[in-house]
Amino acid sequence: MMSTNFIAERLKELRFKNQIKQSELAEKLGVSQAQVARYESYQNRPPFAIIKLMAEILGTTPEYLMGEVEDTNDIDSTEDKKMELAKRLKHWRTYRNMTQEKLAELSDMTRKAVSSYENARVFLSFDAAKKLGQALDISPMYLLCETDDPHEHRKQKQEGNVEVPPKQSDKKLPLYESASAGVGTEPLSEPIDFIPSIPGEKGDFWLTIRGDSMEPRLFDGDRVLVDKSSVIKNNDTVIAIVDGEVFCKVYYKAPDGHISLYSLAVKYDPIRQNGQIQFDVIGKVVGYYGKM
Repeated sequence: MMSTNFIAERLKELRFKNQIKQSELAEKLGVSQAQVARYESYQNRPPFAIIKLMAEILGTTPEYLMGEVEDTNDIDSTEDKKMELAKRLKHWRTYRNMTQEKLAELSDMTRKAVSSYENARVFLSFDAAKKLGQALDISPMYLLCETDDPHEHRKQKQEGNVEVPPKQSDKKLPLYESASAGVGTEPLSEPIDFIPSIPGEKGDFWLTIRGDSMEPRLFDGDRVLVDKSSVIKNNDTVIAIVDGEVFCKVYYKAPDGHISLYSLAVKYDPIRQNGQIQFDVIGKVVGYYGKM
């Protein structure tokens, strides 16, 4: 989460633990000591690039500094699965002596899409896993981490079985345009399409993101899966309607009960609920899937 409070508290905590002076940290970060002092005194929020560097210096993760996990070594299972998926894809592409461009050509997708999968920025849909699996001659279910056997598809062919996606992929969810990661867009109206859900993932609808305020987590044109029944907690990425406009932001409820919506890009100010500004959180983002 990009809460200034979380970053300030955890930055100070880890700097003391590592016995690093503010001046030493500032030098490593390439900023002034006064800037580090502002980070630690709740005055300024560092950009994500600085947070990543802080995490490397202090031996933690950006997620811990931003308050997204409670343990410095905790890795969200969804992110863990995404990393394993990326590792498997890259391993087999290299094993087959293919470039990203060649794999993209054989899979009928762009090189950028292949790169996004290999860098764990987006999840694979079953259709994408099937195309990549055919090009690499491995099971799409292996790429989706549903089996540890990369050649399961060969056994099924020998037995006369056809590999099919999990039942969840048969379900189609409405796709809406769009939620702003910036200055807001018009409220959701009629869906523009119905597209399959992701195997093993819950969710009620798809939404296209517009704008840059949630970079580097979400980019303009990315699609997210939103669940309306999930319990909203601090640090969650949510979809909210603010004064009639739809936003994708990070949710934070202060101890005094006041709610704020934060961007990850520091150029955007937080949206704070008050007498003049009211908002309704309509769902939690449960998956980031990039452009499909």
